[in-house]
Amino acid sequence: AGSITSSATITGGTVQTASSGARVVLNSSGIAAYDATTQRANISSTGSGWLGASTTLAWTTAGVLTLSGWTAGQYNLTSTNIGLSSAGYSEGAEILLGHATAYASAKIGLRADGSGKLASGNFSWDTSGNVSMAGTFTSTATIIGGVIQTSSGTTYVQLDGATNSIIFRYNNLANDAIVTGYNESGYGTSAGIKISPYLRVESILIDGFGGVIGWGASSVAVVDTYLSRQAAGIFEVWADVAGDVRFGLSGANTPLVELRSVGSDTNPMAQLLKTGLYLGAGGATAVDTNLYRPAANSLKTDDSLSIATRLGVGTDFSTSIRSYIKEATGSIITQLESTTGTPPATETSYMVVDTTTNNTAKTIWSFSMTGSRTYTFLAIVSAGDNTSGNAAGYVVAATYKTNTLGTAIVGSQTNLHTAENVAGWNVAFALSGTTVQLQVTGDAAETVQWNVVMRVYVGLSNAV
Repeated sequence: AGSITSSATITGGTVQTASSGARVVLNSSGIAAYDATTQRANISSTGSGWLGASTTLAWTTAGVLTLSGWTAGQYNLTSTNIGLSSAGYSEGAEILLGHATAYASAKIGLRADGSGKLASGNFSWDTSGNVSMAGTFTSTATIIGGVIQTSSGTTYVQLDGATNSIIFRYNNLANDAIVTGYNESGYGTSAGIKISPYLRVESILIDGFGGVIGWGASSVAVVDTYLSRQAAGIFEVWADVAGDVRFGLSGANTPLVELRSVGSDTNPMAQLLKTGLYLGAGGATAVDTNLYRPAANSLKTDDSLSIATRLGVGTDFSTSIRSYIKEATGSIITQLESTTGTPPATETSYMVVDTTTNNTAKTIWSFSMTGSRTYTFLAIVSAGDNTSGNAAGYVVAATYKTNTLGTAIVGSQTNLHTAENVAGWNVAFALSGTTVQLQVTGDAAETVQWNVVMRVYVGLSNAV
């Protein structure tokens, strides 16, 4: 009991305030403090130590402080996947999440210079505010102003809020492709888009500078066929090879369609106007041949028409016949007319097919005469029945005149040819008023078919 006062140095051994329970122990290892049962503090002779518990508040001989899972170094305070560093740290002042000490390995990093990153660097920004992002961006917000650009390289897409434009740059070419909002005169409040200088959609090319639409054979083919504006109201179709076609809608004497061997030719090879089709040699020579519609269901040329192989009229054209015309019975097949004379000399041909079932004369064709005319009729007839095999052939002619004195046969009917193997069949002309009739007679026992080629020749009759 009592106290010990001494100026001596005590070497070795242990000094403690009590043998057990709450006490302080001093020896060569350091100083240790206990409560009733557990050591609560330790100051080591190396300079390290701890208070409360060995992991609650501790420090190393290097001065590194640990506080309940946190480690305090000279320039940083770290724990599992989190770190706070000051300016003296090797990476500079920063806050890290996802890693305690390395910015490159952290999931989130904020640096003192203002740069930083999120989502392991998939979203990052530099000190100038330039943002880099990977992954999908989903937003319901409205982005106003500024520029959005897909790349900082030579090929990119740029959305420019200041000019209301989408800009497409390819390999730093001189002219960017630009899409802008636009309102065309005449479209009121309707907004459209304007594309400059051109648009390529698969095999279609739209050139906003030249007013041209071009087509290629496929999505990867070179465009070789073009449609462009040649002049007001006129389109031009052309290709990379020589030649072009122009068409448009304008006045009666303005070509709707125009074909040139070379686009720069002074004159076309063909023009389609509202008045007809016009053809020429092209180049320095104007069109000189026409084909047009003078009236309903008619076609005419004021020039010459030459057919090298064959001509067919009707639905059953035969390639083995030079001239083939098919018409309904009684219709005019051909008509020839002189350019002089009043009336002009004419020859008109008809085809007639009819049948008889008795021996009574039947009118199978008729012709109305007009004016002061002389008419000569020639009938070439082939007849046959469908049961017995009887047949006959006739060539008959007759001339009639009509004028102010009346209408009458001139002379009599002439039978130029008669061939038959059955009696009683007959072909004859008859006159009823001013109408000339061709009458045929068969027999009562058979159905006879009569095939007739009729020709009518017109001349002048005496006028009184």
